[in-house]
Amino acid sequence: MDKVIVTDPGTGNGAYSSLSSCQSNCVVPSWDCDGQGNCYDPGTGNGLYGSLTVCQSNCVVPSWDCDGQGNCYDPGLVMEHIAHCLHVSQIV
Repeated sequence: MDKVIVTDPGTGNGAYSSLSSCQSNCVVPSWDCDGQGNCYDPGTGNGLYGSLTVCQSNCVVPSWDCDGQGNCYDPGLVMEHIAHCLHVSQIV
């Protein structure tokens, strides 16, 4: 987990009145995917992804196509589908 740097702004206008209060409330941003293509920060520092960009790259909405043979596949994984079809045709 990344370190959180705690600084005193030196103005008396910081959000917390003590260092310990700040440290106990200061959480490193992290990200989770909701399975519908959306990333969110759970607010715990325990999200699966350390950056929003990485989460967005890995968090895609599943969608499905039919291949005309009674099989469904995710077009985002089309290379896996092609490899599977080639393997099956070699068996037949």
